Amino acid sequence: AGIVILNEIGEDPGMDHMGAQQTIDGIEAEGGKVRSLTSYGAGIPSFEHNRNPLGYKFSWSPMGLIRAGETPAAFIQDGKKIEVSGEDLFKNHWLTDIYNLGTFETYPNRDSTIYIDEYGLDRGVDIYRGLLRFPGYCSTMQGFKDLGLFRSDNSQDLSSKTYRQLMADLVGVSDSPDVRLATADHLGEERTSDLLARYEWLGLFDDAPIAIRKGSNVDVLVDLMLRRMAYAPHEKDMIIVHNDIVAEFDNRIERRMATMRVEGRPFGHSAMSRAVSLPAAIASRLIIEGAIRQKGVVMPTSSEIYSPVLAELVEHEFRFEHHTIVL
Repeated sequence: AGIVILNEIGEDPGMDHMGAQQTIDGIEAEGGKVRSLTSYGAGIPSFEHNRNPLGYKFSWSPMGLIRAGETPAAFIQDGKKIEVSGEDLFKNHWLTDIYNLGTFETYPNRDSTIYIDEYGLDRGVDIYRGLLRFPGYCSTMQGFKDLGLFRSDNSQDLSSKTYRQLMADLVGVSDSPDVRLATADHLGEERTSDLLARYEWLGLFDDAPIAIRKGSNVDVLVDLMLRRMAYAPHEKDMIIVHNDIVAEFDNRIERRMATMRVEGRPFGHSAMSRAVSLPAAIASRLIIEGAIRQKGVVMPTSSEIYSPVLAELVEHEFRFEHHTIVL
């Protein structure tokens, strides 16, 4: 049809692809070969406004976040393909240090292996694309899942039920002050576990009527999240895109990192809203102006696309900081 359909041109996926491909092309132009590619994306509260025990606030739909947490993932580590089921997604997490930013928790983001060909990499390359969260997030989400709070197939009348009664039903005990302890036993946690403190803060053990009159378990959870975990108008979110690429040259091995961190504007646009819209808007204008001439279904991994888009994003405070370490 002679048109272009440009996919994955937001924050993650989007800016992560463009930053990674720019680094890959630079390595290959210098005669190097990529040995591993690790890419992280995050939409989380700013350090300043990370003020709840769950370490997360919502700049998008909680239901979307929960459904994404049931998606299988795959990556390549030490030359072997690792596949993770949606059921076990939050069980597969670990800590990672992001250069100049600190320590975060990461878990795999869908199927990373499909991008090996898109980036023009050799089949033997290790590749991992993951999400970043503040530590403790994955155990919190896995606990929700283990309790049955992700269930959407059990719509029920909730008009005469409290949050504590719902939790009692989920862990198989009668409504009593011991619901918190029973929840700990159900999850295999100590009664002093910080996981239970997070659930208590969210209101799951409150002897208060459930705010929605009818719905499934996940509807109750989403409603609580929206009430307790939304951004106040003055609060800032934060996006992070971090690419970490190891490359081999004739006489050395280098680790090249590119990091982007942008905060939202108090009483203004969130970082996430700008991060997902600006790349698409810039690319759309470039297509109209004829600067992007490719046709068909494409991704932003050619210099014709990523070079002008990344250059213009700098004008909007979205820039990668580059660091190289010789190993």
